[in-house]
Amino acid sequence: MSGFGALTALVVEDNRHMRELACSLLRGLGFRQAREAGNVEAAWDIVRQQQPDIVLVDFDMPGLAGPALIERIRRASDSPSHDTAVILMTAFSDKARVLASRDAGASEILAKPISIRSLLDRLVAVIDRPRPLVVRRAHRRGLPL
Repeated sequence: MSGFGALTALVVEDNRHMRELACSLLRGLGFRQAREAGNVEAAWDIVRQQQPDIVLVDFDMPGLAGPALIERIRRASDSPSHDTAVILMTAFSDKARVLASRDAGASEILAKPISIRSLLDRLVAVIDRPRPLVVRRAHRRGLPL
């Protein structure tokens, strides 16, 4: 397993308590920095300006949802890194949501409620055993989804 001391993370979650919990867990695991954003637009600004190593994003949020941020990271011409590790957090892990997350480009899925163990497992997976990104035809052509 890789150390986390040199890594930065961004937690995107509309629920302040959940956002603070995730950041606290990341800091407890040794992350150098854990930034917070309460919505996709604020998160996109942070992604472009600060280029976090790992993004944890909630699936369901008011306005734009988590998959919209993932699609921006993966496809936008002004994305600083199309292969940023993205862990999508969700309280509902039904097949349709898992497939939507995969199609958007999530690196891993983390079911809520999150625990230190489940978070650590996903972090190790995206760092030490990254999965190849699923690239849909629309992604390759730059077409809308």
